[in-house]
Amino acid sequence: MSISKNRNRGFTLIELLVVIAVIGVLAAIVFTSVNSARMKARNAKRLEEVRSYSIALALAYDKYGEYPGTVNHAVYCLGDYPNNTCWEGETYGNAVINNVLKEFCSMPIDTYPVPEDGFYGYLYSKSFPVPIPGGPPVPGKVGIYWMMEGVNQSCGVGRVHTANSGGATYCGYEISY
Repeated sequence: MSISKNRNRGFTLIELLVVIAVIGVLAAIVFTSVNSARMKARNAKRLEEVRSYSIALALAYDKYGEYPGTVNHAVYCLGDYPNNTCWEGETYGNAVINNVLKEFCSMPIDTYPVPEDGFYGYLYSKSFPVPIPGGPPVPGKVGIYWMMEGVNQSCGVGRVHTANSGGATYCGYEISY
């Protein structure tokens, strides 16, 4: 009797399916990690851009003796957005404010919407806190508002107010007392 040696060549169907399943699980883990890293990178970029805007507003205050903007309760988009709107068009751009700030920073814009709410951009108001964390506007205080992806995200240090909504964190930074 002779035993065929061809039987030991190659893999069985079960072995191939196990290898494919392991590769699929590893790919899912890698993609999840990459998406998490991208979210953290976008949030870090947002914090740096808010820092740039707060410095630009402080420099404008030092140069002109007041913060830009004419209406205390208006909320403006910071940056040049399409159609001068951000945050789903609930606010409007102000060329005067943006032109003043262009002297002091490069006017970054956040064009990546927070997926859960579709909001993007940076808001500026001479009434703080509006729209977060709720409550009536406080004339004479200046703030910048933005959103971070994910709940309970750090909005930075300083006079920061936060509130969670859906899968995002609303952030507000008080610039003046």
